[in-house]
Amino acid sequence: MKISLLHSVLLGAVILFSGLLLALPAHAQISTDRPDFADSPNTLSTGSIQLETGLTMEFYGDDMVRAIGEPLIRYGLPSSLEVRLGLPSHIGGDVSESGLSDPSVGVKWTISDFAEDGSFGVIGSLSVPLGDDQFTSDGFDPSIALIASKPLNQRLSLAAQILGAWATAGDDRHLNWTGTVVMGTPIGETMGAFAEIRADAPEIGEERYLAHFGLLKSLNDRIQVDIHGGFGLSDSAPDSFLGFGVAYGR
Repeated sequence: MKISLLHSVLLGAVILFSGLLLALPAHAQISTDRPDFADSPNTLSTGSIQLETGLTMEFYGDDMVRAIGEPLIRYGLPSSLEVRLGLPSHIGGDVSESGLSDPSVGVKWTISDFAEDGSFGVIGSLSVPLGDDQFTSDGFDPSIALIASKPLNQRLSLAAQILGAWATAGDDRHLNWTGTVVMGTPIGETMGAFAEIRADAPEIGEERYLAHFGLLKSLNDRIQVDIHGGFGLSDSAPDSFLGFGVAYGR
């Protein structure tokens, strides 16, 4: 894969940003659903609210497509439930048109949560066709995700997610499947790292495979920042991608 000047600059930014994260003082961690593709099976505590947001850039040869925003608002309810509002991202870059993606609403339920044996959860979501013409499906598209996580030892944890989405395409609907397996490990008291593989299997179109890695750092007991990136393992996937994000909870 050809390494452009832009990719070299971005790689330097990753190294610098990672060094800054490691140099920051220690604080307690918060739990987020970003930046890995697999969500956490655990919900927020009752009455807690959290905003998670970020920026991701995908590279296809010399072209770049970016998504700015990625905002997710989560609110904890009793009985291991939380409501979720995914606001639109702004899509732009080297594309013919730019605009806003569709928002979504959803609910997460932690079915079981055992500290030693792992956790199991489910997320139901519905995208709402309010995005701009180039970035909306023009339909109310439901999806459901099943997530399981299990600590392997004191240093490693394993999680997996299977997501099925009913996507609108013109007058038809197609069932698209996504599977993700992620390995996570703590780095000290306030940092974490992950590596994951994602497979997309659309009913129409080519399968897509991605490798994804990232670092997370808690700045205090309310704020977490992250840097993440990866590369495609199939022709239909982006050559590479890079993202940054922040989460705030209270």
